[in-house]
Amino acid sequence: MKKIDFPRYLASPRLFFLFESDEVIIAVIALLGSFFILGIILGINIILTLLTALAITYFSVKNYIKYSKKQSPGFLKHKLYEAGFFKSSKGEKEPFVPYGFEDKFID
Repeated sequence: MKKIDFPRYLASPRLFFLFESDEVIIAVIALLGSFFILGIILGINIILTLLTALAITYFSVKNYIKYSKKQSPGFLKHKLYEAGFFKSSKGEKEPFVPYGFEDKFID
């Protein structure tokens, strides 16, 4: 019989060092987005841009953590799935919702 690794906790989040993966994603998006807007589009001094981008990143991650503690685990992935950013991992083609005028369903 083949030995199967089983997770220690069923609902444990994926971690990136000491941080949850969704927190790291929010931090990277906030840092790169604010650095791009402040540094490239507005053309602000590089040191001021870096300090401001770090402050924006810190406060956005802090607010995200505060908000995510009130939600169920995995809500960000669920919201992104609802918005259509990625498909389910089960290999489904598209969610099947028939039009109102369809009366025959052929697979």
